[in-house]
Amino acid sequence: MDLFVLLFSKGLIAGFCYSIVSVTAALYCAHFVIKRSWICGMAAGFGITLVQILWSAIALWALDLSIDSFQFSPIWVALIGAGILYLLAFRSYQMSKEPLNAPKDVPLQKLKAFAQAVPLALAYPLRILGFGAIFLLLGLHNLAPYSAFQGMGAVLGVGLGSFCWWTLVTLAVLGLRDRIPPRFIQMMRRLTAFGIAAFATGGLIVVLVKYL
Repeated sequence: MDLFVLLFSKGLIAGFCYSIVSVTAALYCAHFVIKRSWICGMAAGFGITLVQILWSAIALWALDLSIDSFQFSPIWVALIGAGILYLLAFRSYQMSKEPLNAPKDVPLQKLKAFAQAVPLALAYPLRILGFGAIFLLLGLHNLAPYSAFQGMGAVLGVGLGSFCWWTLVTLAVLGLRDRIPPRFIQMMRRLTAFGIAAFATGGLIVVLVKYL
């Protein structure tokens, strides 16, 4: 049970932090809230959360399978994880230079908001690598082996962390409404990029200090 709670807490961190990177999904949620209602925004956020649970479960399964098959050096694990996150940070920074495109059609019903958000999130399967990188830097490979029930703790943590983020996005947009300038969104994308890079650097430094 202690390992379940530990994995849950690490999954919570991964889910919340990695959801911040989903700027495109955040824009969709924002448009749902502004054009329709906060419930539509929450429905969209819930759809994205379910997909992130799926991606994190695949990442955790692949990580567990790799640990069973290969003997990894902690330093190489940290380098691989940090490298993937640096690429994601670079991509997020590049996106800050792109024009902002609002969704052409904002659905009225909550189920349509949910249904439209799910394929939006499914369009980014590379997030599996991102979750894998975060799991590596959070040291989940050091906790192996763990049972399917214990591993479920990490996946549930990702779900709760992700849903907490989308709830914050919905409430923030509900309070600001139309007072969100495009420049602010671009700035958030850049801050997200630097945040990912800082997270990767911090995890890498911790591993290097411990094992060198």
